Amino acid sequence: MELACIPIVEHATFAVVKWCVPKCCESASSQLRDLLIRLRCWAGCFPGVEYQLIDYVSVDSIENTKRSVYAALENKSVIGLWGMGGVGKTTLMRKINNEMGKKGNIFIIWVTVSHNPIEIIQYNIARRLCSIEQLEEFKNKDEIQVRASIISDRLKKFESLIIFDDVWKDLNFTEIGIDIDDENLRCKIVLTSRDQDICRRLGAEHMIKMYARLDETESWVFFAKYSDIYKNPNLLRIKHIAKEICRKCAGLPLAISVVAKTLRGETLESKWNSCLNFLNDDCPQRVPSYVVENMYRLLKFSYERLEEDDLKMGFLLCSVFAQGQEIQLRDFICYDIGADKCVRQDRGQRSLNTYRDIFINLKRKGLLQDVVEEKEDELLKKENSARMHDVIRDVAISIAQTEFEGFFKIEKFIKWNSSIQNLNSTDRLQNINEVQFLSFNGNNILESIHPDFFEGMENLLFLDLRGTSISIKEFTETCLQKLAKLRVLMFKTLHQNITVDITDFFLLQHLSVLCLQNVHITELNQEFSKKLRLRCIDFSNTMIDIIRPNFFSILRNTLEELNMQGSYNKWKAFNQEDGDYVAFEELKDLKNLHSLHIDIDDKTIFSHEYAPSLVIPPVEYFSIRYISAYDEQRVWSSNILFLPSVQLSNVAKWLQVLFEKTKKLYMCDFEIDNNSATQAISSVIEQDIVKLLCNLKSLVVGYLSKQKNLIQYNTQGDPILPKLGHLVLWRMVGIENIFVNTGTQTIIPAKSFERLGRIYIYECDRLKFIFPWNVAECVVYLEELEISFCSELENIIEKDDQGVSGSKARTLFPKLRNIKLFNLPNLENVWKQECDEKSEMEWHSLNYLHVYNCKKLNRLFMGENSAPALHSIDCSKEWFDKLLWEDQQTERRFNGVFLNSMI
Repeated sequence: MELACIPIVEHATFAVVKWCVPKCCESASSQLRDLLIRLRCWAGCFPGVEYQLIDYVSVDSIENTKRSVYAALENKSVIGLWGMGGVGKTTLMRKINNEMGKKGNIFIIWVTVSHNPIEIIQYNIARRLCSIEQLEEFKNKDEIQVRASIISDRLKKFESLIIFDDVWKDLNFTEIGIDIDDENLRCKIVLTSRDQDICRRLGAEHMIKMYARLDETESWVFFAKYSDIYKNPNLLRIKHIAKEICRKCAGLPLAISVVAKTLRGETLESKWNSCLNFLNDDCPQRVPSYVVENMYRLLKFSYERLEEDDLKMGFLLCSVFAQGQEIQLRDFICYDIGADKCVRQDRGQRSLNTYRDIFINLKRKGLLQDVVEEKEDELLKKENSARMHDVIRDVAISIAQTEFEGFFKIEKFIKWNSSIQNLNSTDRLQNINEVQFLSFNGNNILESIHPDFFEGMENLLFLDLRGTSISIKEFTETCLQKLAKLRVLMFKTLHQNITVDITDFFLLQHLSVLCLQNVHITELNQEFSKKLRLRCIDFSNTMIDIIRPNFFSILRNTLEELNMQGSYNKWKAFNQEDGDYVAFEELKDLKNLHSLHIDIDDKTIFSHEYAPSLVIPPVEYFSIRYISAYDEQRVWSSNILFLPSVQLSNVAKWLQVLFEKTKKLYMCDFEIDNNSATQAISSVIEQDIVKLLCNLKSLVVGYLSKQKNLIQYNTQGDPILPKLGHLVLWRMVGIENIFVNTGTQTIIPAKSFERLGRIYIYECDRLKFIFPWNVAECVVYLEELEISFCSELENIIEKDDQGVSGSKARTLFPKLRNIKLFNLPNLENVWKQECDEKSEMEWHSLNYLHVYNCKKLNRLFMGENSAPALHSIDCSKEWFDKLLWEDQQTERRFNGVFLNSMI
């Protein structure tokens, strides 16, 4: 575990999921571009809140602080929450963020500040305020003042709360785009910081201290929860030792949680005593002043309990990432490959499982935190992403400095932050030959590295230059020859399409990972494969003119990850002896491949008629796209299929192998000539093929022109799509029925739709209704329903032929929060029977109702006690004034909601 490592990562770029078409992709149709932009908006471009993952324990002192924050928000514009690291400031604000988000009456923006420059802070605000088109335009603005103006204009449209978490230095709110003195800006700010003076200098009108210590009773509540001591009867006999360990945690919530999680599941009394003895030892004298001594000792115990060297090295490597930066498993693997002196013998799935186990174990021990994002139908814990709490990161850096000579050079680490533009030979370190690990990731102000800077660094194993402004051409010509032992080289240029001479890399005979993004490569051939037996190739968004035959076959025993999305799509369907292009079937030889992200422009490769016996390795993560349709920067673990006009019942065998792990399926522009959807997507909705899609979460179907029916279902049987939560139908101009009851046993059961949380239907002109009754009563988890530009739509729920009573209809869609009805000129009713029976929908969860250009809809299908959580009716006053009501009480009640929405 000897390793010299210098992290220079303080300002990593912020990566966001983008569903947009890259500028370099001229082959994507304008219709498809429209679809993807619309999908991005549907996926939550303007959600009222980004929910935060929390591990919250309610005790009196924390609840009192929470009430103080709420009280201050009533009449103050800027509030400062301060206290030492690890006391729970971020956790408390995440709890408040989620609670206020559920109320839905304010737009909330969460910004992790740390050491991020103003450009990153502005972007993180803008991505919550702007549509995808506006965000693309925002990114192209270089001037801070122009960006600030855009933010200011957008903020004036909302009543908002901005939470600036982990503030380490002064911020200029006006420079960001937040003029707190502007009367038109209805914006409140909460700052969290370790430093009270920072809160004061930033104009906090009310400062709240998060007290550093929980009392003994509260501490035990924390400890018992995280250690599960009451869930294991065998642990009750050592309760007295556990309480003594808890007292050693000195009431620090972060320390309590990490130590308790470290001991969770431990049944040997000797292990608990060992912990207590460790915590009784004196704290090392070399602990830097910025690390609290109590915290160091407690977290150092959790580090020592990592019995495997892999876990210890993994923990230290995670501290190399920038403060607050999201750590992706893919990057962690690359870092570990660079750091591992005894290069792992495992390959493929076994290697991936090893790295994933390290990630999972560090999370279970509390040394890494889960990352969460609101996406599609649920809050997703991103299993392949993590963050490290800044206090834990401080401890990790201290451990590395103390125990591994040269692992971190803290004096250079401070100097080489984003404030430096050029690195010269005078910046080199003492004992330069010890340096094995260099990361400049995200230091976008760094413009050049003098060739002499690397003089003497012949032992350098890892170099990450992603996000810098360094010229790759200059770097390869002047620096590479000094770095012959490199195992990992990662480069992502800010300026696209700079041509790289791939032969410059041939001298790197030990290279295992090569990441070249946003450059131009004229040719990849067998000589490259023979010279560099790579484990990971990431050429995403890199223009590649040609790949010669047998390029991948040579890598059959080594290649584990291949990412060429937005890069190369000219795969040939068949091998040709005299061919000049690589054949898709070469991928079948890659027996260790676990991650595959590619684009294909030949639709025959998807068809069963093409090489029906071809089976590629069953990769764990994939994104397979027909042409380079859109850009998704986090594709590494997406499990996406974006298919052309093929019938799923007739797809190639290699594709069927991926169905079981597919989470998102996009199917657009089918070319069939029958009026039954069973020929178009029957494999998704009926017969045996659907059983392979057991993990499908999102289904998007678009541009069908000849189909009358989409989904054939019956009313019997158990669900066979247990995770399907997101359905999008787009410009299906011929469709007349989404759900058709066949009454047979071979079709998908209606209960398969019960997990649908979001349904978006756009430009399906022949639809008369959306749900048959027996489907509507199954969709019990529906939260969002948006229907737009369906000119013939008359009802949302079709009249039931079996005489279902209005009282039963009242309970439909119990979780529905948001309804958007746009440009539906023939819509008359929500439920066709409601006018006859004067039924009233309960809809206890409804928060928002948006209605535009639905002139025939003259009744809101609700009574005085309906929709108790409704706080916004977004519509024209002219339409609202013409609504019919059952009684005056109901009219007064909803008139009040409407008027409040107008304020």
